[in-house]
Amino acid sequence: MGDDHRNAVISLLERRRHLGECQHARLMVDERHALVECLACGEKLNPISVLTRVAREESRLGALIDSYRTARADWEKRQRTKCQHCGRMTRISI
Repeated sequence: MGDDHRNAVISLLERRRHLGECQHARLMVDERHALVECLACGEKLNPISVLTRVAREESRLGALIDSYRTARADWEKRQRTKCQHCGRMTRISI
């Protein structure tokens, strides 16, 4: 890659908001004009920043769901024990 391609790399950084600042949680998207506006404070937002925030949140929630599924599967495995009489695995009544 040449030097001209190095300048084309972008970095996506999330700006930390201070307490009391609008979190821009309620958005209006104008697809036709590619505009995003916060319904709470009226600020015009960068559509790419909003898309990045949504994608990051979706990834975080996906990872959280996966960890819950893993924990649930582990819990289900611990709900069984080997029967002392027949030697088969049987469900524990809780």
